[in-house]
Amino acid sequence: MNALVVIIAPLVIGYYMLSYFSALRAFLKKLQECYPEVWISLGRPSLGLSNDPQSSYFLSKYLLRKRYLELGNSELTLIGNRARKTFVISFFFIIVLAVVPMWPHIMDRI
Repeated sequence: MNALVVIIAPLVIGYYMLSYFSALRAFLKKLQECYPEVWISLGRPSLGLSNDPQSSYFLSKYLLRKRYLELGNSELTLIGNRARKTFVISFFFIIVLAVVPMWPHIMDRI
């Protein structure tokens, strides 16, 4: 069982992380083109090395709270929903990958 998790989990996480970054790139591009004032208020987030922790935090909060729905742009809504969904799924799998190997040690202490 653990061998299967060790092989499959990184592949699943990798798939969802690539999906997330693809959706996020499209989301940021659309946001910057159509709503530059919102993009600036988020700290000019990007996928490059110039991104800082504060703008990453603001962007994550913006996506998780679905604030992009307030803009009323159907294309941005579709892209934002996809980015949000893949972000949550990736985060879930990362947590699972961190907990599964520790599970026997956790159960020994209970």
